[in-house]
Amino acid sequence: MSRDVSSANSTNSHVDIDTPTARGDVVAAALCLGCGLAGYFLVIPDAVYVPKSFIGTANSPAFLPKVICIMLSALSATYLVKSIAQFRGAGDEPRSRMVDWCLAGAMAAICAGYVAGILVFGLTFASAVCVAGTLYFFGERRLAVIATIAVILPSFLWYFFAKIAIILLPTPVLNILGPFSALDGFGDAARVLVAQSLPMAAGWAA
Repeated sequence: MSRDVSSANSTNSHVDIDTPTARGDVVAAALCLGCGLAGYFLVIPDAVYVPKSFIGTANSPAFLPKVICIMLSALSATYLVKSIAQFRGAGDEPRSRMVDWCLAGAMAAICAGYVAGILVFGLTFASAVCVAGTLYFFGERRLAVIATIAVILPSFLWYFFAKIAIILLPTPVLNILGPFSALDGFGDAARVLVAQSLPMAAGWAA
């Protein structure tokens, strides 16, 4: 597919940044593989607290994040091998315009700001600001639409992490939204862990 696009654009000096190219496939696959490995070996062990009684079990708060990182790494490695093979036979390919890279960099900055916002302001508030900023960045100017989406999506995200997945999220430095800053997730997780640990402890004591 990348080779077909390359030949079709051989007369052009530039292509859109989202145009598939063999070179872009290699870079994308390498970045995804790096993110998957960094998440599994660095981020999860540092950011997710796992009680000793839940280490290696499906009830561990780190279980779902690790599964996601493993899947991301495996798929990315497969994609990287295939992309390198295509890149070797692709020849010269047109490159993207600098303005496209600036837009991509701005989107990356939004994502980095989102991660920092989670640590400082909590999951829900950071998600709302990120969603609103992203919508505005891509041209949406209807405030009612921006406000509606910026409230609904973060609310569902908070409910999933705090009430369903029970994943221990980082405690925000500034607790702006109170119980909706994912702190309830910590409370619910603690209550669940205690409720599950007490019968196990009683069984061991017996």
